Amino acid sequence: MQFQNPWFLLSLIFLTIPIIVHLFNFRKYQKVYFTNIKLIKELLQDTQKASELKKKLILASRLLAVLFIILAFVQPYFSNQNNLQSGKNIVSIYIDNSMSMGAYQEQKTVLDIAKNYGKDIVNQYGNRAQYHILTNDFLNSRLEPISFQDAINEISKITISPKSKKLSEVFEKQKKLLLNENAEQSKLFWISDFQKNQLQSFQTKPYSVEAIQIENSKIENDYIDSIWLNANIYKIGEDAQIVVKTVRQNKENPSKLGIDFKLNNKVKSSKEITFDADFRLDTFSFKILNNGWNDISIEIKDPSIIEDNSYFLSFYVSPKPKVSIINGNYISKYLDYAFLTDQNFEISNINFNGINPSVIQNTSLLVLNQIQDFTNNDIQKMNEILKVGKNIAIFLPPDLDIYRYNTFLKNIGAAIIIEKSNLSTNIKNINIQDPLLKDIFTKLENNLDLPKVDLYYTLQKNATLRSDVLLSLENGYPFLVKYHQTGAGNIFVFTSPPNSEYNRFVNSSLFAPIMFKIGNFSQNYYQNAYLINDNTNIQLPITSSFKDRIFYLRGNEMELIPPQRQIGNILNCSLGNEIQKDGFYILEDAKKENQFHLALNYDRKESQLIYAAASELKNMYQDIQVKTETGKYKSEILNQSDFEPSKWMAIFALLFIFIEILLIIFFDQIIKKSGK
Repeated sequence: MQFQNPWFLLSLIFLTIPIIVHLFNFRKYQKVYFTNIKLIKELLQDTQKASELKKKLILASRLLAVLFIILAFVQPYFSNQNNLQSGKNIVSIYIDNSMSMGAYQEQKTVLDIAKNYGKDIVNQYGNRAQYHILTNDFLNSRLEPISFQDAINEISKITISPKSKKLSEVFEKQKKLLLNENAEQSKLFWISDFQKNQLQSFQTKPYSVEAIQIENSKIENDYIDSIWLNANIYKIGEDAQIVVKTVRQNKENPSKLGIDFKLNNKVKSSKEITFDADFRLDTFSFKILNNGWNDISIEIKDPSIIEDNSYFLSFYVSPKPKVSIINGNYISKYLDYAFLTDQNFEISNINFNGINPSVIQNTSLLVLNQIQDFTNNDIQKMNEILKVGKNIAIFLPPDLDIYRYNTFLKNIGAAIIIEKSNLSTNIKNINIQDPLLKDIFTKLENNLDLPKVDLYYTLQKNATLRSDVLLSLENGYPFLVKYHQTGAGNIFVFTSPPNSEYNRFVNSSLFAPIMFKIGNFSQNYYQNAYLINDNTNIQLPITSSFKDRIFYLRGNEMELIPPQRQIGNILNCSLGNEIQKDGFYILEDAKKENQFHLALNYDRKESQLIYAAASELKNMYQDIQVKTETGKYKSEILNQSDFEPSKWMAIFALLFIFIEILLIIFFDQIIKKSGK
């Protein structure tokens, strides 16, 4: 027999209370004076015997009642899990600490319940085993076998983590650790709510795994799914919008939900919303007032899972976007005119002698003006520029080598050239649905006189990158194409040189606004937000590439050096396992010459509470024992006997209290009747 609450055995000291009561209550005497006691001498002996018997029976019933009350709180149980043999035994316990485990169930989080089960398993095996305590973080401090008391302490330290792991990953980690230890006997436990996103079919043989599913009776949650900016130009004085997607899951209560919009840690707007569907989109408008980094946070208040109540986003406003024009054999005055019409740009003209990283390191937009040929090194540098979100505009020269130029276009993901054409035509179609052009043209007139083009190159329709035709000719061939991919910069290809000898586009009212938009469009080369997970890779442009330059990540009262690598002017770094809290972080070097704001958010895949049924787990993992937390705390979870002594202890306590009452009321009457 073992005890769930052994510390309550200290209450056995209360057994002295009935004894004290007995000694001081039943020992009270009262003198009664009689003129002659001869009449009662005959009854004295019998009365004393009956009184002593009554006192002893009442004392015994009180002691037994108190004893069984104490034993009921101690909760004794009989275990069938004493099958560990002598030798090296390892018990590996995985406790799911993903965000969904932060949901509340009867004033406790699901994680708290899981930790209690983990401690009970450790207490069950005691010092007869060593323990692996695993969470979704896979922290090295918990991967070595530890003692009974250390395992209890490690379980107590477990907190909610932004990480989540599939069961296959958990099992592979447990198996690897057990193989390293050469244990004679091992037992594996999984304690989780078992969301469906954890499931993946795999074999656990020859290991025995016991899965303890903690059911969450309240499957409801309000959360911020995502936010994004509706602003292609980040410039002081410009209007912008932040769009918020909120989701309500399985909530029948039509209560209102409050949303706060903060810009640079100041509340700019608040609103209350109600849900007509499972999700809704809301927009907050604001004006950009500050150069440099701007931080946006959106917050709601929902008690279900508090970790998904906030979402963070950062964007950078450049004081003067830098445009680097690299000229080949031809110089175009029209390019300078287009950018100089607005004093917002810093323009530099460079004669082409290869792509020099030190020249273009601060560039927002790289303009390749009529360059004949590129080396492999040039192509590599351009791909690095695109990876960090910077944009490239390409103007084809009038006399290029199509075969050699196609090698360049193919390597950067653009469509290749078919042929050169000198047949005069006009620009016919303008894609006003594209974000680049929609603010320039609100409506196109049917009789709009569009520029004439005398020389252009025809392009294939297929390309490695996704493409959007922004301007096209009467014959259907593109004049301006945008190539793009998620998380990278855009490539704008003009199929005609920027010279009035070859087209009237450079003289038209279209040219300057389009180049202006491309220049401003190129400011947004920083990613606005990142997810906290092991696969997050951050790529940022830096001004120098010194070998000893180290970048620090600071925020939320912590500082660390993240895993990092510099390739040219590109900094690649990952978050690893160190970041546990969402919010704003600053990545900077020791001299603070390079500084970036990173908005880090929890992954929302744990926010949608979709649990696997116990039957589903049993069907998928036939070699795993699946148990569900249903209130039968010991018999259901820890493989103990179905006999529950604590219930009988409570029954016996009540029985002896009842016996005491009967003795006090009826004992004397029974004695009198028996005396007659």
